[in-house]
Amino acid sequence: MKVAINVDIGGFALRREILLKMYEVGSPLIHAFDGDEDRKWYEMQLEEINKYTGEQAEQQMEWLKNQYVFAPDGKVLYWGGNDIDRADPLLIQLIEEYDGNAHQDWQSHRKIKIVEVPNDVKWYIHEDDCGYEVVHEEHRMWY
Repeated sequence: MKVAINVDIGGFALRREILLKMYEVGSPLIHAFDGDEDRKWYEMQLEEINKYTGEQAEQQMEWLKNQYVFAPDGKVLYWGGNDIDRADPLLIQLIEEYDGNAHQDWQSHRKIKIVEVPNDVKWYIHEDDCGYEVVHEEHRMWY
């Protein structure tokens, strides 16, 4: 079984193009909301950013652009972040199509990797304090 993990600082985050493609095909991993409140917040942030100039303005715009993904139909797209099914076949397919560039656009230091886990193994993803992830096999515990 293939599983997607983040193998660099910063945690797991996907490119907006991947989120949009998943939304277009109706993936249950993507949640769409009307987003009136989010759109208002976005517009307020945009007004604030317009007060900045130069590199600071560019950095703020990149941050804001990647906080929310707006679909062509105006819906605000959310995904489960670390809680999504990292073995989802569509997710894996799209990550492989981006060949190492599936991470969120503005977080170029992040790297998403597909790891192979035997099908009969129960597993979970562990994230350390810096955002690096590894797949662990579940073990039994008694108290």
